[in-house]
Amino acid sequence: MKKAFLISLMVLISINVFSQSKVFSSKDEESRNKMKELESLYRNGIGQDSIDAIFYAEEDKDNYFKEWGVFLGDMSKYLKDKGLPINDRIFFLIYFSNDGSIDYLLYNILNKESDLLLEENTIKLEMLLNEFAEVGKFNITTKEKFKQCGTGNFQTAPK
Repeated sequence: MKKAFLISLMVLISINVFSQSKVFSSKDEESRNKMKELESLYRNGIGQDSIDAIFYAEEDKDNYFKEWGVFLGDMSKYLKDKGLPINDRIFFLIYFSNDGSIDYLLYNILNKESDLLLEENTIKLEMLLNEFAEVGKFNITTKEKFKQCGTGNFQTAPK
């Protein structure tokens, strides 16, 4: 009986750990606490010098910004293809593993009157961002984990 209980407990803990969301909204305290926790674990992707960031040389910055644009374009296409048309600006703070895959994604919808703030749309957005976080990739590789913030200006819905 005791052994069955321990096995059940381990399975429950495993399911909880592996099903945790990679996506957080900046509007709740849990997300802000998660962000504070992650800040010291990830270096800035881009900056002025090697102390501040991983990429700081001009030629590296140019490629980095080009790939960041491709990444946001891929995200926009993914959301549109999955049936979530958006005409909004969304701020992102994304934490990447060293191979460019997404570890965590924090978002903030900038238009406070956006339809994305309606509960059913927020649920769909978070679900799709979680899906994208599993398949999307920033085509940059580094020796360490890094973070990047920026605003995506999504214009995929008919006006």
